[in-house]
Amino acid sequence: MTSVSSLRSLTLDLPPSCVGFWPARPEYFVIGTYFLENEDEADLTEASGTQETREQNGNRQKGQHRKGSLMLFRLDGDEVRFIANASCLFGVATSTGSLALYGITQEADGAPQIIHATTLQFFPHDELVLSFTWHPANPFLAGLTLASGAVIICRLDALSNPRLINTDATNPNNTAELQRHSQQAWTMAFTPSGEGVLSGGDDAVLKYQGLPFERVPAAPEIPLAAWLDAAADLPAWTERKIHGAGVTAVLPLLDGAFALTGSYDDHVRMVHVPEVGAKRVLAERNLGGGVWRLRFVGALPSDMERIHRLVVLASCMFAGVRLLEVTQAMDDSWRIEVVASFEEHKSMNYASDVQPGLMVERRSYVSTSFYDRLLCLWRYQVE
Repeated sequence: MTSVSSLRSLTLDLPPSCVGFWPARPEYFVIGTYFLENEDEADLTEASGTQETREQNGNRQKGQHRKGSLMLFRLDGDEVRFIANASCLFGVATSTGSLALYGITQEADGAPQIIHATTLQFFPHDELVLSFTWHPANPFLAGLTLASGAVIICRLDALSNPRLINTDATNPNNTAELQRHSQQAWTMAFTPSGEGVLSGGDDAVLKYQGLPFERVPAAPEIPLAAWLDAAADLPAWTERKIHGAGVTAVLPLLDGAFALTGSYDDHVRMVHVPEVGAKRVLAERNLGGGVWRLRFVGALPSDMERIHRLVVLASCMFAGVRLLEVTQAMDDSWRIEVVASFEEHKSMNYASDVQPGLMVERRSYVSTSFYDRLLCLWRYQVE
């Protein structure tokens, strides 16, 4: 395993909680920040604590004022340049039951700017939205997970309805509960085809639910729940034995019958997850810290020994960042190797991303840490 050093690092004004590159202009990326005003750091016990501690922290946070921002940066060679800042009260997937949608526009002088499109108040203001993901095939469909344990499908007809721009009015027909965890639902992911959903929660459970093949009704007067009624007859399963703690990350791979999962128990696991039949762990690796997020970097060429060579970026909370190579050998055995680590972060690494559009072997990476508000740019040559 190679230890990587940063090319550039800088300190942000607020703690970073998420990061994502702009696919259409991969030299740009956005950082989302999150802060509880008047908070004492000791009161915000890290998310890898006990379930009892996390519930106590959640109860304390409900009475506090949250703020955040969206920050647009540009990579210029080995330099990181700040472009614009957009003040926002709760970020994008918010702590007040809403989904805020933002866009990036190209100004006349060529400088991109972040703009607020709409805020959709899907749930009561005391509901925390924990994750948000786009459907891979339908741009008007997305998934949300909630602190209440619910896994939600939502229809974003606001994107095609200019009357909803800059308003919090939301059609109740546009959300439907797909499945539910008994504790916080930390993460969900659509399968590559978009015909199924995998989700993980603080209950250490991995769930799957198939989605209807029928086209999603576009008419806002038709409840999305009516479309999901067909899901009752589709494959669904609940796996309780694989993970030793909460499931915090799910990354479907290949044809969707495989998934890499992350957990508070510090492990990543390559799991065979067919719609029907036994689920089993094909390979696992202890990464030394709770695995909060997993990002697919790309596939390397196969060789005489390996059928698949998949590169994955892991944000490991207490352990910094790991670059993984997940391989399937010719004898059908699987292996997870840590090929590089980045450990300059001195507090919680919640968010990392990889610059798209370049060869997998020579990608640039951006990673962050929460309490020290550190943003780092680094690069690794995958062999």
